[in-house]
This record gives sequence, structure tokens and C-alpha cells, in this order.
Amino acid sequence: MARKADETPRTGELVPATDPANASALTHFDDDRIREAEFRRQQLARAAALGEIDTTYGDTQPYDRGRLVSEVRWYLAQTAAAALEAGRRLILLKEHEAHGDWLAVLEDLQLAPRTAQRLMQSVARLLEGPRRALAERLTQTKLLELLIEDDDALDALATGGTVAGVTLDAIDRMSARELRSALRTQQRDRRETQETTDRLLADKNKKIDDLHGKLMAAEQRSLLGDQQPELDAAQLGHDLALRTQAVLDALFGLERLTAALAERDLPVHIGEALASGLTRIGEHIDRIREIGAAIVPADTGDDAGWLAEAARADGARPN
Repeated sequence: MARKADETPRTGELVPATDPANASALTHFDDDRIREAEFRRQQLARAAALGEIDTTYGDTQPYDRGRLVSEVRWYLAQTAAAALEAGRRLILLKEHEAHGDWLAVLEDLQLAPRTAQRLMQSVARLLEGPRRALAERLTQTKLLELLIEDDDALDALATGGTVAGVTLDAIDRMSARELRSALRTQQRDRRETQETTDRLLADKNKKIDDLHGKLMAAEQRSLLGDQQPELDAAQLGHDLALRTQAVLDALFGLERLTAALAERDLPVHIGEALASGLTRIGEHIDRIREIGAAIVPADTGDDAGWLAEAARADGARPN
């Protein structure tokens, strides 16, 4: 007798794929395989990342939390130079341990998270990129002295440049005390140069601002036409001559200072300060040109030809 279509399949029979229960089981099976594959992928990626961390900061020994904790504790008890070794091991611990376990390590070491972060940052600055060449050549004491320099200066030193006027080969031959003296001298020179630059730029800006104020006042008075007495016009001409000469003197001094700075190895912020000052100078000069174009005669000599040209260009603009 034939079996009805809705009967339960006999043992060993294949269940049709269209069976809802079978489709659900297959979907669940596929989800498990996807999750398992993703977990394996994450594990392989973490293993690769930790392998790179171990190569960069490790000492060829297998990772061992207990060993590294003991070594960090020992290095922290040594001189300041040994802090680099402590920082190197802290990086290994932080990368290998989960966040909660990392905090437990710091608590076990009685080390504040901020202090640990500073130690790790100092090591990372010296062991990452071209700066690793410094760690391979110099003693830890010298490396600590060099930490006062910015990353750009350290990169330059590692790739054939200089710091405080000395090369990596020269630093290798120097004592730590000689290096410290050279770096402190450079720091003092930088500070004095920056103070001088700031003072000159402040004086220059004040003079230009004063000149701008005078010219604005003159522009306002010119709107009153012939109501101003002759004495006023003479005084304005005198003021204009004085202010113009003061600006020329300031610009000449700035030119000489810039030429002197260009011959020295200076940090980036000094160049940024100069660029900012030059931008302000340009803005004021543009403003003076706008004002002067309206009052300089068209037949002015070559020295003020730009004023006449600006006046003609302004007159040609449609209203």
C-alpha cells in the first residue's frame, strides 16, 4: 500500500530541502559556520598583530606575563635610564592582556596609568620608524636626553641630519654630559630666538596698527573736504612720512632677522609665526593700497606707480 504524502519519512530517507524544519536547521548550521570562520579570522589577525608587537618590543623570549611583570618591577627600581626597559615591557603587557587584566597589572605594580602611558610613549618614540636606529646606536642615558627633541628632529638625526649641530656619529662619541650640555644650549638659543622674534613681531604689528589707525583717521577727515584747516593737511603729511619710514625700518629689521633665522636649524613653530606675521603685513599693505589708490595722482612717479594703476583699475569697475 502506498504511503501518504504527509507521513513521517522512514529511517534513512532524505528529507526534502523544501521541508521548513530542514531549511531552518540548515540556516542555523550555516550561521554557526560563519561565526566560527569569523572567530578564526579574528584570532589569526590578533596573532599576526601580536607577532609584530613581539618583534618590535620583545627580546626573542616567548610571552610570559609573570616574567614581564617581574622584569618591569625590577627595571622600575633602577635608574631613570632603565625606565626605557620598563616602558618596553609595559607595551608588551598592555598589548597582550585584556583591558581589565592590564589594569590589574598596573595595580600589582602600584603604577599609575598615566605614568605607564608616559613610559610607553617614550619608548615608542625611540623604537618606531627610522628612530629605531638611535636605540641601536646610543646608550639609554643618551636616548633619554634626546627625548626633549621633537619627533621631526629625531627622524632627521636618525637619517643623517643633526641635532644641536651634531650628527649621530658625533653623539655616539660624546659623553652623556656633553650631549646634555649641547642640547641645553640649543634649547636656550631657541628660547632666546623665539623671544626676540615675538618681540620684533609685536613691535612691528603695533607700528603697522598705529599707521592703519592714522590712515583711517585721515580717510575720515578727507570726507569733510575743505572744512579742515591747512595745518591739518600739513600734520597729516608729516605723520604719513614718519609712519612710512617706521614701517620701512621695521620691515628692514624683519628682513635681516629672517635672513639670520634661515641659516639656523629651527623648530617648525618659528616658521609658522613668520608666515602668520607676513600674512598680517600683506593684509595691511592691501588695505593701504585701497586707500592710497583714491588719493595718489595718476601721473605719480615709478615709486608709487602701483597706486595710480590701482586707481585706474578701480575707476574702470562698473558701479
